[in-house]
Amino acid sequence: MALTAARSAAPPRGESLVPSPRMVWRLRTYFLTRYRRTWRASVVSAFLQPFLYLLAMGVLLGDYVDASAGASARLGGESYLHYVAPGLLCAAAMQFSAAESLWPVLGALKWDRTYHSMVATPISVAEIAAGAIADVTARTALSVTVFVAVLVPFGIFDDTGAVVATLLVGVLTGATSTSLFLAYSVRVHSESNFGLMFRLGIFPLFLFSGAFFPVSNLPDAVEWIAKLSPLWHAVQAARGFALGTRDVADPVLWGHLLVLVVLLVVGYLLAVSGLRRRLVV
Repeated sequence: MALTAARSAAPPRGESLVPSPRMVWRLRTYFLTRYRRTWRASVVSAFLQPFLYLLAMGVLLGDYVDASAGASARLGGESYLHYVAPGLLCAAAMQFSAAESLWPVLGALKWDRTYHSMVATPISVAEIAAGAIADVTARTALSVTVFVAVLVPFGIFDDTGAVVATLLVGVLTGATSTSLFLAYSVRVHSESNFGLMFRLGIFPLFLFSGAFFPVSNLPDAVEWIAKLSPLWHAVQAARGFALGTRDVADPVLWGHLLVLVVLLVVGYLLAVSGLRRRLVV
């Protein structure tokens, strides 16, 4: 009778939006076990692909760009390698988080139904969402750390503070992207939607969010659309910290970070509501 009373007094499972840190920490066992079995599949996208982008776009293409008249002035006095490196870092974080937040999440809901098993235990829907975001963010942090370590010998950063700040922006970019992609993936029922997401969402973001060229080069209407994307804010913040193009106390710099934090929270709330529809009857 006491157990029945305790259960009736407890809030319904999945109602709270605030996850228990203890339960989220316990979920690490599942995510670590899955990562040990699948890490080989993500090695190329996590570590090799960003390096290839940097080599092709920053070093090889950069030589041609820097040789053109007036290139340095149009890039704020920076070489193209220095200009593009922070953008590539954020774009790589976004792409990695997308790959890890689309198919694996659909698989946990549709194919192996892991999330259904979790919600049948004391783990809440909010804790599942928080655990999934924390897992992908942790692995994105590892990838971003390697990327930043590769950038250091190129002389991208002015000092250690710039290295740490840029690294944290990359991690925040991964967390924000993960929450937004998680909010999307918990609402789809077929993997065919992910191809559309990559073609119409992720790839245009990658190309037109200021990573490779100033968005002021775009037509006015397209420029404003580009400035609405989370990746543009991430690129501006990372470039400001890495190259010292903005003072640390500049409110514009912190405004970019605030946008990313707000989108992270919005994505988390949408992910919880979407998961609740799929998991709680």
